[in-house]
Amino acid sequence: MRESTERRGLQVSVKVASRSVAPGDRSAGFVVLRADHGARVTALRVVARMLRREKHGGDVREVVQPVNASISLGAFSLSEGVPREVPFTITWPRDLASSVPNQLDYDLVATAVADDETVEASSRVLVLPSQAGDNATLPIGPAWVATGTACEAEDDDGRWRHGEVENVHGLMVLVRWSDGAPSSWLPIRRLRERDAV
Repeated sequence: MRESTERRGLQVSVKVASRSVAPGDRSAGFVVLRADHGARVTALRVVARMLRREKHGGDVREVVQPVNASISLGAFSLSEGVPREVPFTITWPRDLASSVPNQLDYDLVATAVADDETVEASSRVLVLPSQAGDNATLPIGPAWVATGTACEAEDDDGRWRHGEVENVHGLMVLVRWSDGAPSSWLPIRRLRERDAV
């Protein structure tokens, strides 16, 4: 699904103020509606959902499920060619797992119904690891910890393995393992520079 979709002259797009949130945070944005001809949108809704990729044998299947966050925005009349921005705020649940690229993703989906036609558009949102305390004052790790940096990290089994820093959030680091295993969020204390080994 794309951020902007058009069907039978009705265009729907989703604009999100921030592409990253922590569990319990709010996402604010706009659903933008535009019609080539005058239209009546009878229902407009924004739903948060989780997209999880699972391996079954040699196949990868995407499992989509809603998370407990949605809002109904009502009905609207649209004038021909005039965009209408409908603001929304949605609160993410506190118990979400962190995003892991190509394994676990989240998005916000706007669904508009007009003349018995349904049009959907979505925007990807990165759910960052929870941090103790205020997210606005996250501590910063060592200067060497940056996206793309080669590292050695201690996995959940206590083994030190080679990887690369994929994302950093406060004192949590997303490590892409060199052996192709699924990426993992780890506390920064379980990383060290590869050259320092």
